[in-house]
Amino acid sequence: MANKKGGFMNRLIMGKERAEGYARSTLPTNRWSLFWDIFKGRFSKLFFVNIMIFVFFIPLLFVLVMRSAFLTSCGLQYPFSQGLAIGYPSFPNLTGYQERIILQGNLVYYGLFMPVASLIASIGIAGGAYVIRNMVWTEGIFVTNDFWHGIKVNVKLIMPTALFMSIVFFLGSYSLSASELSEAIMGGTNFWLVLSRVAVYVILGFSMIMCLYMVTMAVTYELKLRHLIKNAFILTISLLPFNVFFLLLTAIPLMFLLMGGLFKLIGYMMFFSLSLSLMLLIWTDYSHWVFDKYINDKIPGAKKNRGIYEKQRTYKSEALEQYAAQKSAFAAKSYLDGRPIKPIDDEEIQLAELPQMYTREDLERLQQSKEEMYRDNEEYIKAHSKDNQSDEKVQAIKDELVKKYGVSKEEADALAQGTKTIVSSDKKDK
Repeated sequence: MANKKGGFMNRLIMGKERAEGYARSTLPTNRWSLFWDIFKGRFSKLFFVNIMIFVFFIPLLFVLVMRSAFLTSCGLQYPFSQGLAIGYPSFPNLTGYQERIILQGNLVYYGLFMPVASLIASIGIAGGAYVIRNMVWTEGIFVTNDFWHGIKVNVKLIMPTALFMSIVFFLGSYSLSASELSEAIMGGTNFWLVLSRVAVYVILGFSMIMCLYMVTMAVTYELKLRHLIKNAFILTISLLPFNVFFLLLTAIPLMFLLMGGLFKLIGYMMFFSLSLSLMLLIWTDYSHWVFDKYINDKIPGAKKNRGIYEKQRTYKSEALEQYAAQKSAFAAKSYLDGRPIKPIDDEEIQLAELPQMYTREDLERLQQSKEEMYRDNEEYIKAHSKDNQSDEKVQAIKDELVKKYGVSKEEADALAQGTKTIVSSDKKDK
């Protein structure tokens, strides 16, 4: 019983062996179906990964809670809503005082404490992003082992990413608070201050997209920090409409926290149980589509479409199909029928004969004649191996593939020589 319990707890925490990876024949064919396949099939692992990430987010949550408590206590302490010069005691003019308190709170909690808490949170992000990446690649995983391994190999790049985002967030929140304070003092809405706030929100969204790309690239490629920043910036600019859409999609689990009542309670429960891993899953799945489309073709040896099957292109060429049929029929013949055979009237090389009374020298001479005859036959086969093929026909097929179907010359050579599937609608191995 103890062994059974130990095995159950090990599987619960560690996951099954790596052999549990998806059978290739059942892999999804696109990124949308891959997401739902992981969400339904590995829900328990997403739950455990979220808990492990959440542990490292506790200091960051503590900073946010303390800032909220500070602002609440100031709101209770200062009579912002009371009338002035009526009764006793009399309070001074409090115009802009509330905005100053918010500015001070952002300076202390976002400027001093949040960078440190973000560095701690980055440790959990490094491990969780690595596990989620393996899920997207449909590899078998050990949740705990892979989580700690991900921290070991990725935290050096994830930490600067988290620090960068925390600094940008602090500067943005400080700018927003300063803008609101200026409007309160002036006593009206100012167009340029409103425009500046819009610019701050745009910069925050842009920086968030960059950081998400930096996280997924850090756990996928071996890059230096400057290359990581450069590539993330280029991808953020180049695919801005797609990035904004998937950023909003990724933020859906957090949107519940912005609502009131029951929705906020659901948001806190999701944040503890699923939100963090789900957000990583959405962006990792999307970013791998981006990597396959724009990056992996430029990296020698990089694997494309990991975790999904890609259907091969089908070439409806009558000449190619006829050639394939002839090639299959020729391949179906016996080994000897398919090999060129040297004519039997060739008397250039003779097999040595043994006399009735032979010596060791006679045996050696016989062996040498056999080896010479074998070499001569192999040379003949090599020289006449293409006698049964029509070079003009093969070239015509290649030209048709290149001109009519837009196939590259290298792929046309592979198709004509039979080193690639000629006509197929099957799913290709990843």
